[in-house]
Amino acid sequence: MLMLPTIFFNNDYPVIFESFFDSLPFFTNRETIPLNIKETDKSYRFEFSLPGQKKEDISLDIQDKHLRITVEKKEEKQQKEEYSYQEFKSVSSFERILKLPENVETGKVDASYEGGILIVSIPKKEKNKTKKIIKIK
Repeated sequence: MLMLPTIFFNNDYPVIFESFFDSLPFFTNRETIPLNIKETDKSYRFEFSLPGQKKEDISLDIQDKHLRITVEKKEEKQQKEEYSYQEFKSVSSFERILKLPENVETGKVDASYEGGILIVSIPKKEKNKTKKIIKIK
């Protein structure tokens, strides 16, 4: 059995095959969510660009230091005429997952959505600023 070092592997398939899969037409149409990240002394601010999306179509969660944003848009159209009936259903979804740094307070996340921009603020953990003086013997 051939054993490759773990650095060659991504979540689903070996990294060495990524360029092959990305060249296939059904893999190249992956949608992603544009993002700006701002870091201050006290927090991280993530700005996701989601123009045209409704707030109720957006979900946000944090699990195991990973921030996941998912957008799922469902549309249903019905057209009734005298002798026919047509029903169109459309579902589109995409997500983005970010690995968060270890120094964040995941229990104190603040999120708002306005004008097509989702803003997520996550405070940093406070550093231990106590100074301990050690007596030399």
